[in-house]
Amino acid sequence: MLLLLLCPRSFTLAQSVTLIDPGNDNRISSIEGVSINGTHYDATFHHGVAFNDLPSPQITFSGANAFDFSNGYAAADAIATAVGSQSDVAGPTTRVLIPTGNVLGLLIPSVSIGPETNYSQWSPADASATVLFSAAPVGPDVAWLTFSEAAAVPEPSTFVATGMLFLVGVLYRRRSTRHARSVGKA
Repeated sequence: MLLLLLCPRSFTLAQSVTLIDPGNDNRISSIEGVSINGTHYDATFHHGVAFNDLPSPQITFSGANAFDFSNGYAAADAIATAVGSQSDVAGPTTRVLIPTGNVLGLLIPSVSIGPETNYSQWSPADASATVLFSAAPVGPDVAWLTFSEAAAVPEPSTFVATGMLFLVGVLYRRRSTRHARSVGKA
């Protein structure tokens, strides 16, 4: 039992898609807990802005490389899977640009996915590689993605195991203190 308590517990992340204003503006604002190549990220959608106007850092998922789109396709796969699992909403969906590199601050190799009529139609098979100018303006129906590493949330069993370990420690200390007092009185 003690060995079970001392074993590290895994952490899980709940994946959730947030719309800008559900019912009125059904564009996606963020996806939390999306897994790309085994690392969990929170993806933020920046609608209608040029790449140069994105907050820094602009390319923040592991393995992004200007001359290798494979990790961009992995990100597109994860994003399309998360979005495709959403129930359909009225209105067009956004075309998403996932930057994979920055060439001399001028050209931004990226993987593009969408738009589709409904979110359930998003598919990793629809992703395609593209290169855009970093200062090129994009319309409100296009969004650049930025990624930040997601904070892990412990499973409930981790809290239970930690609490039990704490309780065992308190009981042990209490018993040792009582035993020391009884030995001291004798």
